[in-house]
Amino acid sequence: IITAMTAKSFGHRQLAYHAMARFLDKVAADSAFAERFQIMLVLHSLRGAIEQAYQRLPAVIATFVSQSLHVLVRPEHAMYEQLNRFLLQRAQLDLTDIPMFYSLFNSSNAKEFKFERGWILKVLLDSVSPTGLDLPIFRRRHVFELLMGFFDVGFSDAYTCRLVLQILERCVMIPSFLVALVESHGLVAWLSRLVSADRVGGDSAAIARDRSNKEEETGTPGTNSDAD
Repeated sequence: IITAMTAKSFGHRQLAYHAMARFLDKVAADSAFAERFQIMLVLHSLRGAIEQAYQRLPAVIATFVSQSLHVLVRPEHAMYEQLNRFLLQRAQLDLTDIPMFYSLFNSSNAKEFKFERGWILKVLLDSVSPTGLDLPIFRRRHVFELLMGFFDVGFSDAYTCRLVLQILERCVMIPSFLVALVESHGLVAWLSRLVSADRVGGDSAAIARDRSNKEEETGTPGTNSDAD
């Protein structure tokens, strides 16, 4: 339902909004559902951010909400307390932001920092989409600089590096993301340096090498529009 709110089709979004409203009513009425208040908290924070009828959502917001719902019905989940605290501290989500990105990517949790960073990176990975709404958010929050710069710090780990490369791999499949990465963020030079330095091994190096070769062979697409 939440993912359908990112659809280009007005009709699909209209159906999704009606379905969410009915779902929210049922959850609120089900006193036997132990986690109903957490579900209502997430959905009310989303609904409060909607400014237009059947507004199209950025994919990163829809993905964050979907993943939050998955966590908040599982009190034992490692992200449960953090998500609860985050949502309780604000009346609504910011649809022009990536919720919790900075705090989780730069986690200060000595015990769970890798898990928290991985969780938000998986949100990014699942949200790379040609909606036309997400690239400005990624650029505004300096996502590309932070991801690519992660390889240059001494504490970078192989697991996170693989996730970063997977995100960038998906990004380069979308023309507007690719143009931004090549023209504004030096993607080709970064990939070449990465491969030359053998910074990561295995599948990650193969991904980097393949993307670097492909960009050098094909060049930058001549359009900066997303394809739906």
